[in-house]
Amino acid sequence: MVASQAILDLKTPQLSSGTSLGRNLSDRVLYAPGNHPRTELLEAVVWYCDMRSYTRLGHEISPVELIALLNSYIDCVGPAILDHGGEIVKFLGDAVLATFPCGRGGAGAACHRATQAALAARQRLKILNLDRRRQGREEIAFDLGLTLGKVAYGVIGFLSQFDITVVGLPVNLAGRLEELCERLQESVLVSKTFAAESGLPLRHVGVFELKGFDLPQAVFGL
Repeated sequence: MVASQAILDLKTPQLSSGTSLGRNLSDRVLYAPGNHPRTELLEAVVWYCDMRSYTRLGHEISPVELIALLNSYIDCVGPAILDHGGEIVKFLGDAVLATFPCGRGGAGAACHRATQAALAARQRLKILNLDRRRQGREEIAFDLGLTLGKVAYGVIGFLSQFDITVVGLPVNLAGRLEELCERLQESVLVSKTFAAESGLPLRHVGVFELKGFDLPQAVFGL
């Protein structure tokens, strides 16, 4: 596997004209000098989360109800990301792919912002679930993987059909960590590189074989 490889089987959507990414990200990629899309390599925290039990819920409620549920869920996650300096790259069904660029504050600051965003999203979900309980509805939760590393922002597509994405091994790893959350009954799991730079008192959850990675990966929880 190489760092430029696209996101591996992570519910990748079909290409579309238009994006859901943050303004800073679109400026960097779409409005390069000469107005020619370019690829940019940056160090960032990668955020990949989705709604737990989404597939099962999709079989139990109508498509209209599912859209409403997704919007309620994203209304908890999206603002938490943006309020803490993150950039939403795209929505992939129930999944949200975002980044927290390191910038001048460095990797530690980016890890801190991402962690605060995760806690804020969890708090917003708690409030949403209070209302859902009052209505006799099932509570919802999210699974989140956080990693840190160099990723490439760029445009993929053809003719007028394009999509802006972020690719690289950290993106793949964030997706694998998210998949591991439900198995371990953890809401947030982070990589070794994230743990090393964050300065947070994280719990060492274990070392796991993850699909697409040759070496076992150390995993930490909030």
